[in-house]
Amino acid sequence: MKIVIAIIIVWFVRLIINGHYLIKSVDLKDKYIKYWNKELPNAQIYTPEIKKVFLKAGINSYFFSFAQPVGYGYYSNGKAPIIDNLFYYDNRLIMNVISLFDQAIGTFRSRIIENFNPIFWIEFVIFLPKNIFKYLGFNTSSIPIKLFQIVYWVSGAFYTIYSDQINKLIQDFLSNLFK
Repeated sequence: MKIVIAIIIVWFVRLIINGHYLIKSVDLKDKYIKYWNKELPNAQIYTPEIKKVFLKAGINSYFFSFAQPVGYGYYSNGKAPIIDNLFYYDNRLIMNVISLFDQAIGTFRSRIIENFNPIFWIEFVIFLPKNIFKYLGFNTSSIPIKLFQIVYWVSGAFYTIYSDQINKLIQDFLSNLFK
């Protein structure tokens, strides 16, 4: 019963968090567009919030290519991170930022829909160690993590087969421990 309650809590928390960031993404996109349409002064104050929404959506490594004259017939070209140049006036950059907002909105919307998909939750439980390591920022394709995943599966199968005996051993151990 405790496991069911924990799953329900995780389900609600995930739904609330992604719902919050979906609403935030839509609101910040609207403010960003209003700023460039001269309807909202000083939208730069929302830069930290925009960056946070993009990072929560997994959008952090997009670059904008540029070429600009530097004089005497020479041009400077390169790449700049979009997330650090949100309010640089260039129509192509502005369109890229709006596209990133659309990506963030789509990401949070799909996460909300995933919340209602039982296949997502089955995969989540089956690959729980991998999901935990991914959350912690580890490379989930490394061999130690794959081995840990296999140990998780084997121990889960072992527990499923011998759950009565394992529970009895744990109860006996705890009762002897606290005598």
